[in-house]
Amino acid sequence: MQVSIEKKRYLQGYFYVAIAGSLWGIGGFFVTKMSDLGASSLMTAFAGHFLALPPLLLYLLARKGTNGLKISKKGLLVSILLGVLTKGIFKLSLDTSMILVGVATSTILMYLAPVWTAIMAVIFFKEKLRGYQNFALVLNLAGCALMVTGGNFKELNISGLGLALGLLAGFLYGLSTILGKIGQAETIQ
Repeated sequence: MQVSIEKKRYLQGYFYVAIAGSLWGIGGFFVTKMSDLGASSLMTAFAGHFLALPPLLLYLLARKGTNGLKISKKGLLVSILLGVLTKGIFKLSLDTSMILVGVATSTILMYLAPVWTAIMAVIFFKEKLRGYQNFALVLNLAGCALMVTGGNFKELNISGLGLALGLLAGFLYGLSTILGKIGQAETIQ
């Protein structure tokens, strides 16, 4: 029985998502191990992104040649903002938060990103949230608050800086969607 090309691509997409999720999921382990060996958050953030550059560049050149490196001025500006804010500062904030409050807590704080994205979409794109979206955002907030505090709001023993950096990581993670939409609008026009 022959599998159609469309079905292969469909299954290939699931495979790539599974690989990406697995690699993303083990990131906290490596941050913790590098920290234990004396590496700073700055070093772990830099190493992760710097080491990703060569294979991505080779892939881009193999697929598109040097034309893949051409970009408009606005596209370059959006790319710089994406790189500095939603990759560089995001990774530095997340890695430092992981060291200060632990992998689980900082990851939960990062997943407040949908709340931040919704707020920014309302402000920047004048989007209107529907009732079920508001309900989902409230559930997200409540779930994250309960996970971080364990339901005990009176005796919260957590690093304030780690908490703030985890929240910042979530904001910057959400910002990547907003900047991506702005950048996409540039390529569509």
